[in-house]
Amino acid sequence: MIRVLVVDDDFMVAKVHSGYVDRTPNFTVFGSRRPGTAPLPKGLTEQTAELVKAALTDHPEGLSAMECAHATSLSRPSARRYLEHFVETGRAEVRLRYGNTGRPERQYHWRG
Repeated sequence: MIRVLVVDDDFMVAKVHSGYVDRTPNFTVFGSRRPGTAPLPKGLTEQTAELVKAALTDHPEGLSAMECAHATSLSRPSARRYLEHFVETGRAEVRLRYGNTGRPERQYHWRG
């Protein structure tokens, strides 16, 4: 008997897979789990997330969204979306950088 662990981020799909495995001779489901990492939000890609992560880890002093965009050849809004995703998931933090006038600039730091 072959024991199978079903891993899927959608519990309904995992249920379908479990049913299929149970109907297959010599196979049995011994558990069902969600993946260890959450999928990226719609519109974000793994390759670009890795690019932004590399830029942050290469600059321990931190980067603004504009600096990150320049380092990665992304647009500023795209870089900011990835940076904010990292902040929301606890992988990066924001510190404010104060200049002479105007609003403070958000500086992103990788937490690792």
